[in-house]
Amino acid sequence: MPLMIRAQAPGCMQTNCFDVEVAECSTEVEGFVVSVTSRFEIELRDRAQCKSDCVFVEATCRVESIDAEGVYEIRFGDTTTELELPSTGSVLCMGTEEP
Repeated sequence: MPLMIRAQAPGCMQTNCFDVEVAECSTEVEGFVVSVTSRFEIELRDRAQCKSDCVFVEATCRVESIDAEGVYEIRFGDTTTELELPSTGSVLCMGTEEP
């Protein structure tokens, strides 16, 4: 059963104000623990081109190697949460910053 994980760079950015050079995430599964890492490289442009809106930069990972039902520990940085599979929900949010 595949699991999709979306990592979000901290904060929001004004459109036309930046170029995303790198937006990636990766996962490692060991038993019932899924460790997630992400990396973002963002280059800022001339502020004169910026718009006043706010968008989030995200990267999505697909975890293929989850074969068993059960309770998994999801680790992302210093944050840990549990996810029971199969899940009846579609979204699980974790982290310290709210969008």
